[in-house]
Amino acid sequence: MELFMDQNGIAFNGGNNKGLVLLSNVVDRLNKIEQDNNTLKTAMSGWMPVPQDGGAALKASSSAWFGSQLVQTQNSDLENIKVKQ
Repeated sequence: MELFMDQNGIAFNGGNNKGLVLLSNVVDRLNKIEQDNNTLKTAMSGWMPVPQDGGAALKASSSAWFGSQLVQTQNSDLENIKVKQ
């Protein structure tokens, strides 16, 4: 095992595997994804098929979900750059 420490942070075993994960940021991100999934489930569970409407009822019940896009997660969203492994 190797440990290096200076004013920039701490590195374990050379620090080549980037920073440690900030758990609270990971949990926040997972919660956003789960909330998005639950929003879709709610829209789908409230939808009732309407004969001959061409999918208009489905589109209406899920349009709010379709219009909201998730932002892609970046390393910097989850990484503690002060502690590298």
